[in-house]
Amino acid sequence: MRGATMPDEKLLSAYRILEVSPLPAGAICGLLLGDMGAEVIKLESPAGDPARHTGLYTIQGEAALFLSLNRNKRSLRLDLQKEKGRALFYRLLPTVDVLIEGLGPGEARQWQIDYDTCRKIRNDIIYLSLSGFGPTGPYAARPAHDPLIQAASGLMALTGEHGGPPLLAGNAAADFGGAAFSAFAVCAALFHRERSGEGQLIQHALLDAMLYSLLPREGEVLATGQELERYGTG
Repeated sequence: MRGATMPDEKLLSAYRILEVSPLPAGAICGLLLGDMGAEVIKLESPAGDPARHTGLYTIQGEAALFLSLNRNKRSLRLDLQKEKGRALFYRLLPTVDVLIEGLGPGEARQWQIDYDTCRKIRNDIIYLSLSGFGPTGPYAARPAHDPLIQAASGLMALTGEHGGPPLLAGNAAADFGGAAFSAFAVCAALFHRERSGEGQLIQHALLDAMLYSLLPREGEVLATGQELERYGTG
């Protein structure tokens, strides 16, 4: 807006986010919320986040991937598989507004950091649970990663040269898309809590976000009844 001045504080500067997610989409979601001013604490295992050692390129001994996704966060290492680690987690939880959970299927409940447990400690917490395929259905117990979601959603079937094989997109489309949708949902939940005082459980599947991003092409299928073809020309 012409002539307007930006406020000194960013939109989410009053909120604290706790990120418990080896899943890259969780790290990206935390990154987005941090860019909007939230204080983000990344919870890592005693061995450190796997992304610290992922990829070919490093900057001063740290993986470029890890630095790019966690540049605006604090870090805390806890062993949630042990009682002492969980006790420290429970002490931190009352100070947290949003928890981002991107663990493997069933791990949050196994480690006693699932939504039902966390809301007993902070009843208005906003709990984002990220997964590949969602909490129910035939694929609920399956772990997932970006290439698998690209394939399952049909994105790979639309990527590549006409008449050629399906190809993986050049970047982590499912992770970034899922993270953006998740950050949007968290902001909506924070807005709802400000008005009602109620927390939220947000269950978000990367497959959902990827399917939503393909809506224009899916409309073509409904209109023609024909399978989509790849558009690329090389």
